[in-house]
Amino acid sequence: DSGSEIKIYDKATSFKTVYSDDEVLIIYKPKGIASEGLNSVESIIRENNGNLILCHRLDTNTDGLLMFARNERAYNEILNGFKNKYISKFYKAKAYGVMQNDIVYKVYHNKVAGSVEIVTECNVVGADGNTTVLDIKIYSGKTHQIRAQLASHGHFILGDSKYGRDDINRKYGYKKQQLTAY
Repeated sequence: DSGSEIKIYDKATSFKTVYSDDEVLIIYKPKGIASEGLNSVESIIRENNGNLILCHRLDTNTDGLLMFARNERAYNEILNGFKNKYISKFYKAKAYGVMQNDIVYKVYHNKVAGSVEIVTECNVVGADGNTTVLDIKIYSGKTHQIRAQLASHGHFILGDSKYGRDDINRKYGYKKQQLTAY
């Protein structure tokens, strides 16, 4: 027994609706299922609700809010909202180690064509001596942005098997990364 867990989602799977109107559908995505691709939240939502358009993605093992547009106009407005920072992306996380102060991580070396500044704002909510609870805001949303930036500064997301440490995850009993989009 390796401690692995396998979840199988079929097309009859439903997700908790957080908000819905004529333009937008926002659902809660559980950990362990991809946002897009074969057998993903996107494919199941489309199968059950028509041709909705996924507006952003979450890592497979990140849970939280996922937004879909019901039409092309709504999709373009949502993308414009992300691009112009009218729509914000927030996360709750539990990280290894104690972070004493709020911090903003930035990645932006030399400005070259096509480069994008990556900013992760971490606000300390609490700490218990070995871990820190964070409220995080990101301004772009690149693959593994929060996980990679925190880990590169010694504060990986607990339960993260890619950027974290298995011995510490086992010690604290985390099998899934403690990162939730809200």
